[in-house]
Amino acid sequence: YQTSDYHTARVVVTFKERIFLLNIQEEGNWHPQKLRWSDTGDITAWTGGKAGSNVLVEDKSEIVGAKVLGNDLAIYKGQSIVSARYTAQSPLFTFNTMVSDLGLAAPNCLVDIGSVHLFLGSDYDIHMYQGGSTAPSITKDRVRREFMTTINKDYVRRSFAEVDFVHHLVMFFVPTESQYPDTCWIYDYINRTWAKDVLGHYVTAAGVTARPTGIMIDDLVGTIDEQHWYIDDLETTDEAPTVVLGTTEGTAYQLDNYTQNDAGSSIEAYVETPDFVAPQAYQRRALRHTELRFEAAGDEVTVAYSEDEGQSWTDIET
Repeated sequence: YQTSDYHTARVVVTFKERIFLLNIQEEGNWHPQKLRWSDTGDITAWTGGKAGSNVLVEDKSEIVGAKVLGNDLAIYKGQSIVSARYTAQSPLFTFNTMVSDLGLAAPNCLVDIGSVHLFLGSDYDIHMYQGGSTAPSITKDRVRREFMTTINKDYVRRSFAEVDFVHHLVMFFVPTESQYPDTCWIYDYINRTWAKDVLGHYVTAAGVTARPTGIMIDDLVGTIDEQHWYIDDLETTDEAPTVVLGTTEGTAYQLDNYTQNDAGSSIEAYVETPDFVAPQAYQRRALRHTELRFEAAGDEVTVAYSEDEGQSWTDIET
């Protein structure tokens, strides 16, 4: 935007028929806690009318991100979450710190899945925010422990997230053994389950585009019986939403749920169950055993067990 000089902002959102600029540079100086909003319906008017500004100084952290949440604008700072509410009077907006001692760790690691925000917190855990004074973690036990201990904290700001609404998934791309994201944690927000994917490339960005063509018979791998979709499923048609990744190599890759290979290498999938402990009433005096029945598919399946909560594993059979 321009007043006496051109200025820039690190966070830009629309809210209540105006543009909000947050963490802004004015006259060559950064103001990481400051935000501005334009006049109603006029993104070129930054002074006069109902244009205005505010500085969020309740804590010293900078503004990292912002997204609309219901009737409010949730502003994520490094160590807090602030709510901006429209009043339709003077002052036009009120600003209240809703969550303290927890903020957003990476600008692009905040997604909206419909009245709910999911984000990578400043404590290096994944949280949910629906408004109010709490932002609970959505990870549990071993997922939380592995996520928090393996993420590369020196380059956490390069993390980013993307939503696959077709499969109701949120993908969190984070660096672990690299300076760039090399691991993807995948959250199914309908079933509330987690999966982990170690990527074959270092990724830098993600976006959603439309599939240029539908899936054709000649594109399929395996027999018809081996496919896991139905004719005219949304994801098989033209214009289906498709997640695309950019890499440090300058290459764009499309996420494809129908391929069995990743850049020419077989995809290895892991399924890890919770701990099973038989109640005393079901334990035999002479022999204690647990029976687990499952179905699996692939070129090779290995079954292993752990007696120390997943710290070490013993193969049973391949």
